[in-house]
Formats: sequence, C-alpha cells, structure tokens
Amino acid sequence: MARLYRSLRGPLTPILQITAEQIAAFREHTQWMDNPAYQPQNHEEACRELGIPNPEQPRMDGLLDNLKFEYHQPTAICALTRFEDSCVEGGLLAEDVGLGKSVEMIGHLLHRSNQRRDAIDRGDDAPNPKALPTMIDCDASESHNTMA
Repeated sequence: MARLYRSLRGPLTPILQITAEQIAAFREHTQWMDNPAYQPQNHEEACRELGIPNPEQPRMDGLLDNLKFEYHQPTAICALTRFEDSCVEGGLLAEDVGLGKSVEMIGHLLHRSNQRRDAIDRGDDAPNPKALPTMIDCDASESHNTMA
C-alpha cells in the first residue's frame, strides 16, 4: 500500500509546456472568430435579408403555419447564407443541443427555395443562387419537423 501511495504523490497528468509559437499559432487560427463579418448579431438585419416581414414574429414564406423561428434563428440562417455566398461556399452549423439546428437548416433551405422561386417569377434566365449540396444529419426524434 505504501508503494501505491508514493506513486500517486506526483501529478496524475503531465503538465505541458506551451511555447510562444504554439500560442501564436492558436491566436492566428482563432482570429476569424473575432471577425464581425462572421459574427452577425443583428436580428432585424437578418430578417430583412431573409425576407421576413415581421422580426417580432419571425416567419418565412413556406414555413409550416404552426412554426416560427426563435429570436436567434434568423441570424443563424442569415450567417449560413452569407457563408455559402462567400468565397468559403459553405459552412458548418454546430450549436449546443436544443437551439434548433434542424429548424435553422430547414429555414436556410426554404430561404434558398424562395430565392429560386422569386428569380423564376421575375423571369431570370438562370435562377440564382445555384443549388449546392446540403447534408442534414438529424435525430429520428426530429423527423416530425422534416416530414411535413
């Protein structure tokens, strides 16, 4: 028993020495998170860009009658659209559990569908935006949101 006690007196995990180069590399990789262009927080502006007429009751043409977006969701949908329209041409939607990623992705796809419909209604030769591949990974418990 004394032998076991002696072996546990030191640190249980080795302490890593972080170099100045590693800190600089970390700061360089995380600079984009502080870029205001990638952190849009203006709900009213997002609703305007998405064609949502009433930011107090954020709904989009084609959304099921019993659904409306939560306050933060138009901002997330707008960010997805901006990422897709930028040189990045896409993005990754990764939020905490329960914030409505499935509804946000449905809103994004619905927004793109509405844009294409509006372009066709205007008589545009090539409806913009182009259709891009989209992957939705959702839990079976969320199928009620996607089956309607």
